[in-house]
Amino acid sequence: MDQSLLRLRNGTKVFIRAIVDNFSRCVLAWQVSDGYGGKLTKALIEDACRLAGASKCHSVPNVLVDSGTENLNRHVDHLVQTGIIKRTIAQIDISFSNSMIESFFRTIKHRWLFMLSLDNIDCVRKHVGAFIEDYNTLIPHSALHGATPMEMYLGRWLPAQVDELKHNEDRAKERRQIANLSSACGAFPAWNRDPKSAFRARSSSEFSGYLECPDKPWK
Repeated sequence: MDQSLLRLRNGTKVFIRAIVDNFSRCVLAWQVSDGYGGKLTKALIEDACRLAGASKCHSVPNVLVDSGTENLNRHVDHLVQTGIIKRTIAQIDISFSNSMIESFFRTIKHRWLFMLSLDNIDCVRKHVGAFIEDYNTLIPHSALHGATPMEMYLGRWLPAQVDELKHNEDRAKERRQIANLSSACGAFPAWNRDPKSAFRARSSSEFSGYLECPDKPWK
């Protein structure tokens, strides 16, 4: 869990908060507001816990946070004391930082929000919601071998799907190699060879003709 500051065109500050499941990279809950504090953090955690409960996750979640005041306060303390969550403070309880959620904020800002004209908080909330919906359900994640975060979170990404994706990827690469190697380019003829052997060394006499400048310019 973390929050990130976003400045609008008029200089207004907007705070974006999110909770990301570190295993699946799925965004479990998010908020956009013009302020921050313990009550907002508590509400965000409760939203994430409701989703986890609906997904039949019965273990007590361990929430990784930084040492900001929005995370260390009586409202969040109450959730810890009543056993709703466990809390781990990055670079205090553990040696490493909260890099997973920081990576998400870098992605949503640089790939989406910074390219938009954002004039008010409602506009930010709309675009953050649209991005997170696509991020969770449509965009394959490289760290998940082609699965979307929601597929991984719900356990819907099976080994057979991983094998099928790898098979289709290999076939696409081979078709692209064949298409590239069979295309004539100007004075150079098409290879018309097996792509696996197309790059093997050929005799110097074969290459010498290609190295000479043709009478006509290349197309």
